[in-house]
Amino acid sequence: MTATGSASPETLLIGRVIGVFAVRGWLKVISYTAPPQNIINYRPWLIDVNGWQRFEIIDSRHDGRQTLAQLRGITDRTAAQRLVGAAIAIDESQLPTLANDEFYWRQLIGLGVINRQGETLGRVNKLLETGSHDVLEVRGAEGVCLIPFVYPQYVKNVDLRAGELLVDWQREWS
Repeated sequence: MTATGSASPETLLIGRVIGVFAVRGWLKVISYTAPPQNIINYRPWLIDVNGWQRFEIIDSRHDGRQTLAQLRGITDRTAAQRLVGAAIAIDESQLPTLANDEFYWRQLIGLGVINRQGETLGRVNKLLETGSHDVLEVRGAEGVCLIPFVYPQYVKNVDLRAGELLVDWQREWS
């Protein structure tokens, strides 16, 4: 899963309600997880409706283009319409524990990037999914540098406690 934001220190944004479906309270949601259908695996959802409220998913489906969910207590189109635009989050404790050499993208954003020559290249601004491997977008004083997140070829060490990422990469700015 790739979580892109944080609602509070304990919650992670995983999607948003973007519309209603049919008349029995089904919601159309956009997922920030990868793959998108993973959003329905996280239960319960926290939905920001005048503050975070817990909702249990009682039914769901993903048809390749959109994810639909039906929540306990939301039984008609009018009730569902009140949730349109609301953020969907989960408790951070719901995320699977990763192996030592695995990271969530959100953990890498903001890390300082230093190359083996001791040069500070900047900070991880975002990650890009390219199909073959993820790419770090590093913003520094001289511009933007793109570094393949290929471990251990280019990424030598990720130290979350120190807030640093060591890479085998020369300065290349765009």
